[in-house]
Amino acid sequence: MRQGHGWKDTPTSHMSRIHLARPDGYASLTLDAGPLPWRWTLSGHYTDGGSWTAVLDEMMPVEFVTAAVTSLARPARHHARTTAFDTLDTAGWQRDDQPAGTRMATSPDGLVHLTQESADGNGPLWRADCTVGTFTWWRASFSEHTPATVIDAFATALTDPEPLLRWAIGTPLYNCDQYTRIDPTVLGPDVERALLDAQITRAQGARAHPSAVHRPDGPSGPVVLPATPPSPGAAPRLR
Repeated sequence: MRQGHGWKDTPTSHMSRIHLARPDGYASLTLDAGPLPWRWTLSGHYTDGGSWTAVLDEMMPVEFVTAAVTSLARPARHHARTTAFDTLDTAGWQRDDQPAGTRMATSPDGLVHLTQESADGNGPLWRADCTVGTFTWWRASFSEHTPATVIDAFATALTDPEPLLRWAIGTPLYNCDQYTRIDPTVLGPDVERALLDAQITRAQGARAHPSAVHRPDGPSGPVVLPATPPSPGAAPRLR
């Protein structure tokens, strides 16, 4: 966000805290990286005085954090309708809506749950968690008035079928043996760096020409990979 969208570092009194703010001051991102548990906190306010907070804990896959944060590169509409459940329905998630107004969707593998509760002014309106057996790997909470763009981007990231890129060291994770698939990839560090640079370039272009933006990280279109042979120690893709 600092390189691609011009967010600014804001000094804090804690050495273990990183705080970035959007140039217009509308939203900010804080990483508390002190004693565990770590957490990411997104927060913002509207011109009419409303505010919101989203908290994602330390085990949240970075792809999901990035999706939520990058969605804030665009101006948010206070009362926009979320399409999160439409996205989950299309991806084959199982719904379990309650008469009281609570809506819940569960991923096809049964590990991830996304819940929208009735707005009562108490606690978060949206909750998400990933639980394997009796162990919860990560949680996220989104307060009432969290921009629909943030919720939608998070839901889209949850349903993305593309495997997550991880090094094989330390996997499979605790209690995840039957859910972990390791596939070799031709993407070495140099190619991954090129992909990141291309994403930053798109984001910088979106800042310069906001009217051309069709998605949070810039104009859509394929990224052309350099003709680089696979590295001998290339990371596997895990799912």
